[in-house]
Amino acid sequence: MAWPLGLAAPLPDRAHDRDASNKISASAPKPISASARRPANRPNMARAVNERLDSVTHRVGQSMEQTTRNTMDSLRALHERLASSTTHTKTSPT
Repeated sequence: MAWPLGLAAPLPDRAHDRDASNKISASAPKPISASARRPANRPNMARAVNERLDSVTHRVGQSMEQTTRNTMDSLRALHERLASSTTHTKTSPT
């Protein structure tokens, strides 16, 4: 369908994407306070940065593990389909 005046078509509802984004935002660490920027608080800031880095590293690791599991499941299913297709092709008269 052509939209008037060169306007783009409306985007589909992305409630699922918004929910995922809200969950990520809720778990995101809060900004470093102004007091942590003072020279006397630099050890505190370094600790806060290290904690955040550890948290991000953990979440990335979890995401990579889940992606690996999903990929392995998909590849296993494809392999089974290919094997059954090959078996079916070999046994079918042509």
